[in-house]
Amino acid sequence: MPDKAQQGNVSMCQTSVQIVGDRVYKQYCLRLLPESAKPKVLQHLLTYHAQLKRAGVPMPELYAYDETLLCEFSYCGTGVMDMVGKNPLGFVKQETNLLDQMIEICRLAIEANLSFDPHFRNFTVREGKVFYVDIFPPLIDDYFKLFSLLEHPELNRREWEHYALFHPKAVAQHFLADWLKVYHDDAVLEAISDRMKSLGVIAKIDQELIQTVIQIENRNHADPEFWLM
Repeated sequence: MPDKAQQGNVSMCQTSVQIVGDRVYKQYCLRLLPESAKPKVLQHLLTYHAQLKRAGVPMPELYAYDETLLCEFSYCGTGVMDMVGKNPLGFVKQETNLLDQMIEICRLAIEANLSFDPHFRNFTVREGKVFYVDIFPPLIDDYFKLFSLLEHPELNRREWEHYALFHPKAVAQHFLADWLKVYHDDAVLEAISDRMKSLGVIAKIDQELIQTVIQIENRNHADPEFWLM
């Protein structure tokens, strides 16, 4: 494991990320679940990683891990969100190959009946190939059943409500919702949806589902007591 990182940051899930050469070290943490749950969380994380790989989703290689939830992955390039910057419409129109790869990855998850967080920040690009790099929290039923340990029925209900936003039936519209939530630009939404229609991933924009995704995520992200881990 690394003793000196070339790059480090903390994700929205409070994951510490360090890049050393061609390795990425991620230290996942629990905010609501007890420390005693870490061995089970690790098993669910490994299960989810394997499920995505079997579905054909381009993923980082997982080289090492331990029960503190420290994982060593292969480096998979620059984050799409960094590439998009402040010009989402330019990215969507100019980087059609990268956009198509992201949409294809969403389709692979949908067809494999896997829950999936399609936010574009979860994709990276290396040598023209798009990778999906977010496996925490692991989006499987057995992981979310751990929240029953908290004996907090209302919080447990909200956890499952949020989890439902990643259901295979919601993934395609959720992908659109995240672009709209971040950039508030209908032209970007239309451009991406047109591409998704042409690739046969959606038939139309579902504005009701998109707004549901945005409302629930905004509410939960604004609540300092709400975490998915």
